[in-house]
Amino acid sequence: MLPVPSTRPGLIRERRLLQGWTQAELARRLGVSRQAFNAIEAGRAQPSVETALALARLLGCTVERLLTSEPRAMNLPPLKAEVPGTRFWLAEVDGWVHPHRLDASSGEAADAVVDGHRRLELLDAESWRGLLLIAGCDPALRTLAVRAGRARWMATGTGNAVSLFLERRIHVAGVHSLTDRDRRRVRGAVALHLATWPLGFAVRHGNPLGIEGADDLGRREVRMVNRERGASARMLLDRMLREVGLVPEAVRGYRDEVLGHAAVAQAVALGAADVGVTTQAAAQAHGLDFRQLSEESFNLLVHPDDVERPEVRGLLATARSMAFRRDVGALPGYSTSRSGEWVNRT
Repeated sequence: MLPVPSTRPGLIRERRLLQGWTQAELARRLGVSRQAFNAIEAGRAQPSVETALALARLLGCTVERLLTSEPRAMNLPPLKAEVPGTRFWLAEVDGWVHPHRLDASSGEAADAVVDGHRRLELLDAESWRGLLLIAGCDPALRTLAVRAGRARWMATGTGNAVSLFLERRIHVAGVHSLTDRDRRRVRGAVALHLATWPLGFAVRHGNPLGIEGADDLGRREVRMVNRERGASARMLLDRMLREVGLVPEAVRGYRDEVLGHAAVAQAVALGAADVGVTTQAAAQAHGLDFRQLSEESFNLLVHPDDVERPEVRGLLATARSMAFRRDVGALPGYSTSRSGEWVNRT
């Protein structure tokens, strides 16, 4: 966890765009000419104390955060357990910067890399700042992040997303099928509905092994692929196994874990497994048949203190937009009729 450096004048432009204001509109709200505001935004002029205070209030920032032109050096700590070349995303939450390791095969652009001295070396001191980091298992989060701008998605199971959210290492968590424990842990968080979709068994086309329910997983000829510990799909599977009296040791492949719904479908499509619990969209994308087990309500969790942040407001507005609802609603099994509705707001 790293102390945050000061921000740059260009952040004024980013926050203005998040609010959907033109230079002329924000200048009018500030009571200055468009030319004067243009000079402030470009860093060619400093505003008066009164204008700076009004600007910070309108954009939801401190004056220092908006206007400090020279960033302080970041004290990047040694990472003794990390191999040189390991790549990271950085996320600024509550005044601290948290590194998140990227998978070695990820095509995502990194913010920092571990150097030969096992210290984090920044690749770009600015590009990651102001970005929202959203964690969850549903690929629709990528669509949301791209459409919202200034946000990005980290694929992980619901249990891990909740932990990262409570540790304040991410800004927004995408969750479904919370355990009773996690439901208690996130009490007080603001929840917004994003979509509903079916969860079920993905099997090869034609279902050659006739897999219909959890009891079929105990057959010797059936091999499954499982989600990682803490994933809601895995918790659903465990509940179904208990209901039919099967223990994990009796299921071939129960210990074979992959990360994400798409990875489950891919394993079945490639013949590494006969069945796995995933979404209808992931199954159909890989040419698989789908046997529905449940209907999942997928929600966004936001900290109450963050709801009025311009970036978060922009993200939530995107979830309510017709473009997002039509885009995600076109995916197999997805329903976005309630996208953007508050599930609870304290």
